[in-house]
Formats: sequence, structure tokens, C-alpha cells
Amino acid sequence: MRGGGGGGGEAPVMPDIPFGSFKIAFLRSQGKGGQNVNKVSSQVEMRFNAYKAPWLDADSRERLVAQQANRINKAGELVVASQEHRTQHMNRSRVEEKITEMVAEALVEPKKRESWVGIGKAGKAKRKVMKKRRSDTKKNRKVGKGALW
Repeated sequence: MRGGGGGGGEAPVMPDIPFGSFKIAFLRSQGKGGQNVNKVSSQVEMRFNAYKAPWLDADSRERLVAQQANRINKAGELVVASQEHRTQHMNRSRVEEKITEMVAEALVEPKKRESWVGIGKAGKAKRKVMKKRRSDTKKNRKVGKGALW
């Protein structure tokens, strides 16, 4: 039997993410920008302790840590960086978007999956009827042949 179980249909409430309390570093970016790239630190890197984020509930925190395990360093900090744009302001906005997307993904509780158990009673009965019908068809082919076969 298959289970369709899962969430109750309620959308999770997005917490207020305190970006002001995160550690922010501005680094020299790679890529286009010409001479400007050597002078301006436009790459933005934000980090926060994913294991101790008080603004996330425990379940969501665990899911965030599991989903973003590759971005978490040994100190337990989730590190998110952006150097897509040429300005610090745009990269900072992009990092905040990335963190918001990660948190939104972690808030969604995965569906409860029930494994398929096997053939039900109705399926077994139908199979038995079909086997009997097939058996009768084959028996009817031999009627009247007598001892020749």
C-alpha cells in the first residue's frame, strides 16, 4: 500500500534572519573588473554558527546543517560567499538572498514516506480469477482429443 502522508499543508513561517549579527568579510574578488579588481574588495563572505542559531527552531537547524554540510567549517560556521557582481553592495545582497533561500529550504519538513507493502487482497483475488480463466482456456483445447494426445 502506498502512503501519501506528509505535511498538513501549512507553509512554514520564515524567521527574521539577523544579518547584522553575522560575521562579514570583504575580500578581493576574481574575475572581470580590469584594474578595479586589484583595488577593490568586492567579494562578500558572511558566516554564522549554524549549530547555535537561536532564530531557527531545532528541527530546521538540523536540516540546515545536514543540507549545507559542505559549507560548514570545523568551527561550525556556515560560510556563504558571493563575487558574482562588481560591487560590494550587490554581492552582499546576493549573499543575503542565498542565506534566505537556504533557510527557506531547511524550514520545509520532508514528507513522510511509506514503503510499498505488496499485493493487496483484491489484487490477489483478481490474479486467482485470471489464472483460473487461463487454465480453463487451456483445458478446453484438449477436450475431444481423447487418447490421441
